[in-house]
Amino acid sequence: MLSSCFLFGLVVLFCTYFSCCLADELSKKLSSLTPFVNVSTTWTLNNSLFEYGNFTDGSRVRPILISRATTDNRVKFGCGFYCRGGNCTHYVFSVFILVHDSHLLPLVYAPPQLVWSANPKHPVREGAMLILDAQAGLVLHDSDYKTVVWTSYLPTSQGMSISGLVLNDNGNLELYDARYSLVWDSFSCPSDSLLPGQKLTQGANKLIPTSPFTDRKIPYKSFYLQVTGEGVFTYLDSTPPTLYYRYLVKPGKKPVNSQLAVSYIRLLNGSVACFIVSAEPNEPDIVFSIPRALSVQYLKLMPDGHLIVREWNLQEWTQVADIFKSPRGNCGQPLACGENSVCSVSNQQCDCVGSQFFRPKNFLQKHLGCYPLAPLQCNDTNTQRLLLENNVQHRIFKTHMESVDMLTCYRACSRECSCKAAVFRRDSDSSNGSCYLPTKVDTLVKLDPSKLTHKDKTFIKIQMPESSHAHFGERSHPQRQGLPIIIIIAICLGVFVVFGVFAFIISFYKYLKEKRNNEQLYQRLKSDDIEENLIGRGAQGYVFQGTLDDSMIAVKRFEGRVGSNESFNREVKAIASLHHVNVLKLIGYCPLVDSPLLVYEYMVNGSLDKWIHGVKREAEELTWSTWKLIITQIAKGILHFDLKPENVLLDADFSVKICDFGSSRFISTSQRQNTSEALHLDSLKGTVGYIAPERAHGEIKTTADVYSFGVIVLEICCIEQKKQLHDLRFMLGTFTKTRNIDDIVGKGGRGDDGR
Repeated sequence: MLSSCFLFGLVVLFCTYFSCCLADELSKKLSSLTPFVNVSTTWTLNNSLFEYGNFTDGSRVRPILISRATTDNRVKFGCGFYCRGGNCTHYVFSVFILVHDSHLLPLVYAPPQLVWSANPKHPVREGAMLILDAQAGLVLHDSDYKTVVWTSYLPTSQGMSISGLVLNDNGNLELYDARYSLVWDSFSCPSDSLLPGQKLTQGANKLIPTSPFTDRKIPYKSFYLQVTGEGVFTYLDSTPPTLYYRYLVKPGKKPVNSQLAVSYIRLLNGSVACFIVSAEPNEPDIVFSIPRALSVQYLKLMPDGHLIVREWNLQEWTQVADIFKSPRGNCGQPLACGENSVCSVSNQQCDCVGSQFFRPKNFLQKHLGCYPLAPLQCNDTNTQRLLLENNVQHRIFKTHMESVDMLTCYRACSRECSCKAAVFRRDSDSSNGSCYLPTKVDTLVKLDPSKLTHKDKTFIKIQMPESSHAHFGERSHPQRQGLPIIIIIAICLGVFVVFGVFAFIISFYKYLKEKRNNEQLYQRLKSDDIEENLIGRGAQGYVFQGTLDDSMIAVKRFEGRVGSNESFNREVKAIASLHHVNVLKLIGYCPLVDSPLLVYEYMVNGSLDKWIHGVKREAEELTWSTWKLIITQIAKGILHFDLKPENVLLDADFSVKICDFGSSRFISTSQRQNTSEALHLDSLKGTVGYIAPERAHGEIKTTADVYSFGVIVLEICCIEQKKQLHDLRFMLGTFTKTRNIDDIVGKGGRGDDGR
């Protein structure tokens, strides 16, 4: 027990030392950044700008200005270059929100939030240059130093000269002159977000989701939101723009001081306020209620058309409001299912209009829309038809023709080449109504007939293929059908029975073939001629090396039947529910009766124990930077309960993959958040020397793997077997006297490569 305390204490000292060094280095770099800078300053996008954080979403920032802390001391605004992606080859000049801990270390699970960007459509490469000029303001050049990607707009006033650049505590980036008068600011030209207090005013200003780093594939062009003297409007950026959302002021409400008033919306604490015909300090015309802010909030128009409010809840960034949320769910969004599609409100599923004449662009991703089997041809109107789609509604109805009957609307679309559908809306007191002739069919909404607000008739224009055209003509003339209905029904039933029998035979043959292949694979794995492919063995079974589709794999064979093999069942369940970069990828499994199998990706560099105590240590010495990378990635694992070098595998780049989850447990959210809560285990599982001492009592905390992690780190540092405790006590004494971790690392023979 005393030896375990010594080991754990040494690990804590090492981690504290490493964290303090990193925090001190980052703190010194951040202290050099201020909220303001004077004119005639140039920044070059290279290693001279230090990189702040390597976040879980792949984003990286290189700040040039850091604001003072907000109401939450851990949240600050930054201005600089932002990149998101695997290789980070392109950057945008932007304003972002940073969250750090008490040591100024970035929280990797809290990626920076982009709230303003200058060049989203034209990101720059490494070597780009940002210049703060007295006459031109901010000028961004690409890496060729010739192409001007972006420049701040400055009023052409005689004698105006820029004096400096400042990033305010509210996130506003400002240029000011020698008299400290505002010349330009980022609040006046929003990109896709609004910060508290910021306005989106009537006129040229729009919210446009222009971020080049989108997560999901949007099947259409972008959206944009703007304010007019009538209300708030959101359009699909098409030709012409397609209106999909509007919120108008009450009819008859007159403007307050109409000559001077400019309509705008503003993000406030607890609401999104729209001042259309009124102005502050009067009450807003339109109010969208949102939760009051606990920390920093911002409003953002997403690439899929959602207008959301995000907030830092002291643990992570979360969405707290969806302004345009529809009672129809996802079907309320204009592009919920893409083009030529129907979204059913009852089950939120996508399908094609006129499924006989349209097909999904991707059967696995039906939200990407559908395409016609025969494109419309303006010179072949004789083979065009308009099919009735029942119980559907358009999100937007524009009146192209008034006081017409349904037949007139139908014929108008038939004659017009650009018309893709005819939507007839009957007036309540007559057979006439209004006609809408859209030039493209976006997502239609399918509702229960009792919930339709308008009794619309929607006809979709289709181009008939030759065979379909003939068949369509025959069906439209019942007198031409020569066969009696009973004969047709009999033929259909006969075909159905034959097809069913044929399908059963094929399925049964595939079952027998798969069973025979599994038995052959099982017999081969049981035979002795594969001993040469044996790469590992343990208490649960054996691990063999093999190939699958010209790729190397590792096959783990368990001993014992599936029903009684608790380790196999637990490992399959754990791996199937885990999605983690440092967890070994499961390719497949074979639940054979006698010896179940698991197929994993093959790790070229084997397990960690061979590099600490085995032959690989003697053949090749790793650098300390590689060891630190291994240690860091082991620390990113999950609750394992049997963490040891044998369960830590290394790929060709020495990236860590954790394996063998046969002893793992699933824990609840409360246990994960409360690390002091004990877990109750039925039996003692794990490897002696690596499991925490309290495991012997059957109750441990969720931090149990910290002990195992500490033993592994100590082995890496010292290259000593865990049982040689007299040497470890000697090294601990050395560390206590010298307080230099390098003395211990040096005694382990780690080399002197700058550890």
